[in-house]
Amino acid sequence: MAQWMTNLMTVSNRSGLSVTFRCSSNLEWNFVEAEMWLTSSGKKTYIHTSVYGRVFARYLGISGSGTVESRYSPQWNALVPTLTIGTRQGQVDHYVIVSQHGRVRASANPPS
Repeated sequence: MAQWMTNLMTVSNRSGLSVTFRCSSNLEWNFVEAEMWLTSSGKKTYIHTSVYGRVFARYLGISGSGTVESRYSPQWNALVPTLTIGTRQGQVDHYVIVSQHGRVRASANPPS
């Protein structure tokens, strides 16, 4: 998933089109969704689907709920708000953390 997100932000930088990431914090989904608005033909939706029973949920720390959208703007080279997605397969948790500047990393621990 980290590579998928990095690839979408690279496409965004090259095309000049922003990309929006969506993941629920209330439910564990088996996918993460991204949308990119195209100039004349509307929007294109990208879906990263879970493999091997992995589920995804937006990590909001102690508080917060709902489905929050994070939008990456190539004009400003920034993601607002920043994004952390918790992934779980069985009892094993992992986190995909995207910084304000679109840097993606994976970690066994949530951000502090």
